Amino acid sequence: MTDETYRKIHFAVMAIECGAKKLNISGREMEQRLQKQDLIRRRLINHYGLLHTQSVVTI
Repeated sequence: MTDETYRKIHFAVMAIECGAKKLNISGREMEQRLQKQDLIRRRLINHYGLLHTQSVVTI
């Protein structure tokens, strides 16, 4: 596994967990919802270059 692949996977996991926390659901439930529409690859992985520069905001 390359360093870039590792960073993308790490980022996707972090984003899934943060989104799950915000929706008050499990990380597994969030992953399943995103996977059902192929959003992990299409949005998180493919747009890593733009998204990883954004901060995580919690309310």
